[in-house]
Parts: sequence; structure tokens; C-alpha cells
Amino acid sequence: MSDEPKVPPDGPGAPAKPAPPATAGAGPPKPAAPTPKPVPPAPKPVVKPEPWSSPLVDELQKRFPGALSDAVLFRNQPSMTVAKESLIALSEYLKSHEGGAYTFLTDETAVDYPKRPKRFEIIYQLYSFKLNHRLRLKVLAAEGEKMPSVVRLWPAANWLEREVYDMFGIEYEGHPDLRRILLPDEWTGHPLRKDYDILKQDDASMAETTFLDASELVINMGPQHPATHGVLRVKLKLDGEKVVGSECIIGYLHRGVEKIAENRTYTQFAPYVDRMDYVAAVTNGMGYCEAVEKLLGVDLPPRAQYTRMILAELQRIASHLLWLGTHALDLGAMTPVFYTFREREEILKIFENYCGARLTTHAFRIGGLQYDLYDGFEKEVRKFCDYFLPKIDEYEELLTTNRIWMKRTSCSRPTASG
Repeated sequence: MSDEPKVPPDGPGAPAKPAPPATAGAGPPKPAAPTPKPVPPAPKPVVKPEPWSSPLVDELQKRFPGALSDAVLFRNQPSMTVAKESLIALSEYLKSHEGGAYTFLTDETAVDYPKRPKRFEIIYQLYSFKLNHRLRLKVLAAEGEKMPSVVRLWPAANWLEREVYDMFGIEYEGHPDLRRILLPDEWTGHPLRKDYDILKQDDASMAETTFLDASELVINMGPQHPATHGVLRVKLKLDGEKVVGSECIIGYLHRGVEKIAENRTYTQFAPYVDRMDYVAAVTNGMGYCEAVEKLLGVDLPPRAQYTRMILAELQRIASHLLWLGTHALDLGAMTPVFYTFREREEILKIFENYCGARLTTHAFRIGGLQYDLYDGFEKEVRKFCDYFLPKIDEYEELLTTNRIWMKRTSCSRPTASG
């Protein structure tokens, strides 16, 4: 009797059965049916501006006949196109209007549409603290057409209008100091015009001037100076050791990101935004993504919304810690900067674990997140919150009642007695 184990005819280890003979006349085997392609979701309908009807529009049309060519809502944002001749009078009313009082000019900029008869759209972003409401004004201007300055109404327009002049070449009548602000005075052209040649290298150099024959001396502070916390250049005019005048030159920090954006897709431009504010990269990227998502009509899933908010709040704390430490350092207090950077380091560790970066943290994508949360994220965030709250008491003890801090941050005004 054989000691070899018996193998069932169809069990494992059974000899392979010979293939059946080919049937005469049979063709090649039929290919498998192709997998049906997934059907893309139907595109959302294009959202177009709709007429904006409100008591404010009715009042403006009544007070300024013919001043408004349109008033529309787009993505729940109101916008009005105003005749140039009525801009100042209408703006004065909006600023002092009892029902709204748009006292804050958050931004003034322009957009270039070269094929339009009036190629420039000058845009004013207004905000009412009383109503917590934003309002956008637009004024159309042709090539060479001058705009009235609104600096008298909103002093913040001073630098904003200088930037529009610098980047687009639009001149403002009544501006107190209309000249370039980001580029040297000798620069040729205006870079944010659509017909500006970005490959052309402008040979602009600062004029060399000697001050040896003058009674006053002009020197440079910066742009690489430890007290400026960035590339800020300040021209100081000295009379002996006394500073009698100064001028801030802020163009060293401007890298032409708007022109870069014109030559990138929305997705390609996202990493550039992180570098525009390198101490608050997460919140900067969040603002950009939300703006594009609003234009596209994209709704985020709840998990992405919560994750964004948590990361943005951590970034806000980290940014404020950097401000508090360096602000105290500038006032002569060295200890707080070591305390605040100690806590900031714990936040940067969380960012590094999430996406691998500590400073230029690219955390989000248009429509959601770059990564999902890593294992242990919730535990680390809770640990930081428990660790951080008692540290605020340490900052209070160091600064809040410190007499040097109080004296150097108070707004002292001369009295009648001197």
C-alpha cells in the first residue's frame, strides 16, 4: 500500500485538466465589455448679476438723478456703477448717511478691459460699521481720463490712489501727493495694464543725488534694518541729530503677484497667496480659496469647513503671538518675545505635522483641503489649548501693568497747562 496521500480529483494539488479541443469554426474569444465611463455631474447654472432693489438705491436715485447706471447683486454682494461726475457728491452722502454711514474705505483699485471704450473700472470697496454691510462702487474711465480724488472723504485713499496711478496710469485730480508708490519714479509704464509687456526689462535706476551742499542730510534707514521687521525703506531728513522729515518707501515688499496671477490658473496661483503674508499663510490662503469658491458657487463639505476654521484659528493665534512679542521688543521689553515664540512653536509643530511646512503653510485647495487630518490631530490641538490658556496670564503679568509698556503705548496729548 502506498504511503502517498490521496488527492481528491478536484482538490488542491490535483493534476491540471487538459484544455478542451477548439471547436471547429469558432472565432477568437470575445473581448470584455468596456467599462462605462462615469457621467460627470451636470454643471451648475451660471449665476448672473440680478437687479438690486433696496431703499438705499431708491434714495440715491431720487437725490442724484442719472448718477447710477446700474445697481446689482452678485453672490449677495451689492454693487453700483456711478457716473464720474456724481462720485464725490454721492460718496459724501454715503459716508454721512444716517441709515448707513459708510465711513470705512477698505480698498480702492482698478481693472483693465482694453477692448472697452472706457477701458478702466475704478472700484471702491466701502464698509459700514453701523450696518456691518459692504458696498462696492464702480466708475468707468477711458484712456487718459482723470478721476476725482476721494482722499478728502477717506484719507486711506491717499496710498490706494497712488497705487492705482502707479500700476494703471490713472491720474487723480485733487490728490495731495500723486506719484508712484511701489515702483521707482524713473520706471516706464504701468505693469497692471493688460497690454504691458512683462518680458520687457525696464532699466530704471534711482537717481544719484549728493546732499553735501545742503544744510540737511538725507540718509536711508533700511530696507534691511532689524527694526523694520521687513523690507521697508525709510528716507530720513536730518538736521544735525534731529529728524526733521521722513518718507516711507514700501515697494521693496511688492513682487508683482497680481501680474503673476494674470498668467496662472486659479489653482496654480494658490501657493503664491501663502507667501503674500508669511506670518499668516493659512488665513491668507483661506481667503483666496473662499473668494474663488464664491465665484464658482462651490459648497464645502462640513468636515472641510471645520478643519479650515480650526487651522485658521491656530494661525491667528500664532500671528498675534509674533506681533505681541516683537511689539514688546521694539518698546524695550525683551522677555515677552521668548514667551510668545515658545507658544508659537507648538502651533508650528501642528502645521508641520499636517502639511510639512511651518511658515508658508499651504493647507487648502479650492473646493476643500490639501490633506485630511492626520491621526492624533485632535489630541494635539486640545493639548495646545489646555497648555496655552494659562500662558495669557503670564503675558498680562509681564506687560499689562508694566509702567514702561503703559507709558510707551499711551496716546499722550498736550494739555492747556503744558
